[in-house]
Amino acid sequence: MTRRESHANSGGASNARPARRAAVVIGGGPAGVAAAVQLKRGGLEPLIVERDRIGGLLWEAHLIENYPGFPEGIAGRSLAGLLAAHVARAGVDVSFEEVTRLERTGEDFSIRTTSGTTIAETVVIASGTVPNVLRGAMIFGAAGERVHYGVQSLDGVSGGRIAIIGGGDAAFDYALNLSERNDVVILHRGERPRCIPILEERCAVNPRIAYRPDTAVEEIVAAENGVILKCASGPGTRPERIAADHVVVAIGRAPRLDFLYAGIGERIAGLRE
Repeated sequence: MTRRESHANSGGASNARPARRAAVVIGGGPAGVAAAVQLKRGGLEPLIVERDRIGGLLWEAHLIENYPGFPEGIAGRSLAGLLAAHVARAGVDVSFEEVTRLERTGEDFSIRTTSGTTIAETVVIASGTVPNVLRGAMIFGAAGERVHYGVQSLDGVSGGRIAIIGGGDAAFDYALNLSERNDVVILHRGERPRCIPILEERCAVNPRIAYRPDTAVEEIVAAENGVILKCASGPGTRPERIAADHVVVAIGRAPRLDFLYAGIGERIAGLRE
């Protein structure tokens, strides 16, 4: 097992010195784990700071087929478990908390988390992405409790009907994942799927998955034991109502860099240009 660390200035010890590390890796997904293991091999004793659990978005993935070393593919959760085991075997320290601010302090970096502050000479940002928030559709009242931005929160759901909003890789991969225990309908405002062909082909032959193109969700309202999605199917058509137990929003993701202070953020923006 990896070790959960507590920082020196957490709690009421406001005058305590921040912990120091040679290197801190922000994020415990595949990139963060790879960086931390290599830093450990180089003798730098890195610390991974991960807000959830080792594996990152692998926990959301149905099947990973493009990760080297697994020619038959591997379930996302299985690969996440292997990463956690690798971290433990390598002896890399892990702190499960959220980074709230990263800034430059002289020659070092200051990493502020929900429990304290760590000073590091080197920082690797492997913080992954956050889902894009659904816009253009009104969500009323208690319906919001059944709107999700991933599939982990639906682990215990079976025998239900799940509506997925989106038409890219994530939407179709989520559909394959959830269809193992539920009926799924993919609602896509576009005419054609935007996922890779193999995901489209697998969903097309899955009897528990329906794909609805040219369907824009306008409203989500609470109903008994579920929600009703009010959808428009094109100019001049009457709104359609689709019932579901839960809704998963999969309309893209953006880099998670909200913890960067302005100066570092500007430098990173410059590197993109």
